[in-house]
Amino acid sequence: MYSRCGLLFKSGFLSLVKAGQSQSFLIANSRNIHLSFITFDWIRRNTPRKPYRYKINKMYSVLEEEKIVIDPDKDVFKNDPSEADIEVYNEVRKNVAESLAKNASRYFAVVHFAGKQFKVTNNDLISVKAPLIEAEPGELIRLEKILLAGNADFSIVGRPLLPRNNVLVTAMVVEKTLRHPSLWYQFHRRRRHRVMRVYQDNLVTLRIVDVAIKNV
Repeated sequence: MYSRCGLLFKSGFLSLVKAGQSQSFLIANSRNIHLSFITFDWIRRNTPRKPYRYKINKMYSVLEEEKIVIDPDKDVFKNDPSEADIEVYNEVRKNVAESLAKNASRYFAVVHFAGKQFKVTNNDLISVKAPLIEAEPGELIRLEKILLAGNADFSIVGRPLLPRNNVLVTAMVVEKTLRHPSLWYQFHRRRRHRVMRVYQDNLVTLRIVDVAIKNV
């Protein structure tokens, strides 16, 4: 009975307040903007969500002196190499070709395999969790995602990968086995809930057979 009387009192109070609403509140109400406690829902005991105003901080805004005006009629994106750049490029390419012809040092490469990156050279062993590999032990595979390659004289960096016709990394599957057992345990006290699971992931061991760089 008390709650009912309280509800009647609040509803009567709201009717009195609504009778004296100002013009600004009527305009705000027509635009669905809540200004005060008048919009409180006494039955559901909640206040309607008020609109948010997003304001960009000055430190993230662009200043007037930082703005760049681009004329679409002008070819501003044209970037022809100068004669000096061409000379440097030819000299670097000549040095790389001489180093490849001498073959004085071993080649290395940074490969991406099964979500990880490895810096490898000839006869290196890498072990990685790769459950979807179909090659059997003893078979040769080619690692195609090469991020970087080179030797003691030069390095070739991909953006992000190097072309397939420039670098060739061959690997042999040495072993396909399971990793050490891992334990997953879950316990909730006072709930009679206790679960323990032991699982093992697939493990693949590869031996790098050859790292070759050509057509540079």
